[in-house]
Amino acid sequence: MALSKEEETQRLILLGAISQLDEAERNEIFALKGKFLEVFKAATKPEYAFAALGLLSAEVQKDE
Repeated sequence: MALSKEEETQRLILLGAISQLDEAERNEIFALKGKFLEVFKAATKPEYAFAALGLLSAEVQKDE
Protein backbone atom coordinates (compact mmCIF):
# COMPACT_ATOMS: atom_id res chain seq x y z
CA MET A 1 0.00 0.00 0.00
CA ALA A 2 1.47 3.33 -1.04
CA LEU A 3 1.74 6.18 1.41
CA SER A 4 -0.28 9.32 0.89
CA LYS A 5 1.63 12.56 0.39
CA GLU A 6 0.90 13.53 4.00
CA GLU A 7 2.09 10.16 5.34
CA GLU A 8 5.26 10.34 3.27
CA THR A 9 5.89 13.88 4.55
CA GLN A 10 5.46 12.69 8.14
CA ARG A 11 7.82 9.78 7.49
CA LEU A 12 10.47 12.11 6.07
CA ILE A 13 10.10 14.53 9.00
CA LEU A 14 10.59 11.65 11.45
CA LEU A 15 13.62 10.38 9.56
CA GLY A 16 15.07 13.90 9.58
CA ALA A 17 14.55 14.22 13.33
CA ILE A 18 16.03 10.77 13.95
CA SER A 19 19.06 11.63 11.82
CA GLN A 20 19.91 14.40 14.30
CA LEU A 21 20.26 11.90 17.17
CA ASP A 22 23.49 10.19 18.06
CA GLU A 23 24.26 6.81 16.55
CA ALA A 24 23.31 4.77 19.63
CA GLU A 25 19.89 6.43 19.81
CA ARG A 26 19.30 5.93 16.07
CA ASN A 27 20.31 2.28 16.35
CA GLU A 28 17.91 1.73 19.24
CA ILE A 29 15.03 3.36 17.36
CA PHE A 30 15.63 1.28 14.24
CA ALA A 31 16.00 -1.90 16.31
CA LEU A 32 12.66 -1.19 17.99
CA LYS A 33 11.12 -0.47 14.59
CA GLY A 34 12.26 -3.92 13.49
CA LYS A 35 10.63 -5.51 16.53
CA PHE A 36 7.38 -3.68 15.87
CA LEU A 37 7.51 -4.83 12.26
CA GLU A 38 7.76 -8.45 13.46
CA VAL A 39 4.61 -7.92 15.55
CA PHE A 40 2.75 -6.46 12.59
CA LYS A 41 3.81 -9.35 10.37
CA ALA A 42 2.65 -11.84 13.03
CA ALA A 43 -0.81 -10.27 13.32
CA THR A 44 -3.54 -11.82 11.21
CA LYS A 45 -4.76 -8.29 10.43
CA PRO A 46 -2.80 -5.02 10.67
CA GLU A 47 -5.69 -3.52 12.63
CA TYR A 48 -5.05 -6.00 15.44
CA ALA A 49 -1.43 -4.91 15.72
CA PHE A 50 -2.44 -1.23 15.72
CA ALA A 51 -5.05 -1.93 18.42
CA ALA A 52 -2.50 -3.77 20.56
CA LEU A 53 0.03 -0.96 20.13
CA GLY A 54 -2.59 1.64 21.07
CA LEU A 55 -3.62 -0.34 24.13
CA LEU A 56 -0.01 -0.75 25.21
CA SER A 57 0.64 2.96 24.73
CA ALA A 58 -2.35 3.87 26.90
CA GLU A 59 -1.27 1.44 29.62
CA VAL A 60 2.32 2.71 29.66
CA GLN A 61 1.12 6.32 29.91
CA LYS A 62 -1.25 5.38 32.73
CA ASP A 63 1.62 3.82 34.69
CA GLU A 64 3.92 6.85 34.32
